[in-house]
Amino acid sequence: MSYDRQLAGRTQYYNRMSVMPDNENEAYFLTASWAKTLDGGLTTIDPPFNEVPAGDHHDIWIDPTNGNRMAVAHDDGLSLTSNRGKSWTVIQLPIAQIYM
Repeated sequence: MSYDRQLAGRTQYYNRMSVMPDNENEAYFLTASWAKTLDGGLTTIDPPFNEVPAGDHHDIWIDPTNGNRMAVAHDDGLSLTSNRGKSWTVIQLPIAQIYM
């Protein structure tokens, strides 16, 4: 439980949260921004810019057998990491978002 409004983002639109399979105290919160906790949610961390996959994050996948591997879908496409989010490779996809 947290009073940090950043973790809820635009709740009526989207938000995601995922816990590391090898560390129950490490979790990631996806909204337009990106935050994580290393202490089970007692405090949240805004990682440095280079540790943020992109912007407007929509979904996350964490390899259940290797927490270093993650994929994050966002408005810029897809970001992949193999070092637990220390750096990301952005893959731009030939898709678009339609807002009505």
